[in-house]
Amino acid sequence: MEQIGRSWYTEKDKNLTFSIFLKPECNINKIEGLTILISKVIVDIIKTMYGYNLEIKYPNDVMLNGKKIGGILTESITNRKIVKQIVIGIGFNINQEKFDEKIENIATSLKKEFGKNFDKQEILINFLSKFEVEYMKIL
Repeated sequence: MEQIGRSWYTEKDKNLTFSIFLKPECNINKIEGLTILISKVIVDIIKTMYGYNLEIKYPNDVMLNGKKIGGILTESITNRKIVKQIVIGIGFNINQEKFDEKIENIATSLKKEFGKNFDKQEILINFLSKFEVEYMKIL
């Protein structure tokens, strides 16, 4: 997955990599902390679902045991301080065990850290449900 010249390395069918397209039509100030909000939602759902503590590395990385487990990139189109469109790219390492040698010392996944498989679909459903609630609060 690549966005704004940045890549997210992922093994097929092991992780979550997806984009969300929004058309908020709101003042730019309302979405100022959107990337951090998304990070917090990821941290919260993993804590709620599994009891694991992830950390946020400002502004757009999610960390576990000092290694990157997730990343968020946001791009927006504005017109006179009104946000017309937002594209959010999210990569979250779930069941990947081996990483490219370029990143093996700085990347991890839930499976690599905890030695078991995780349900990607359940994580995605929980993320989208919680994100929708939190996103509507800021609008």
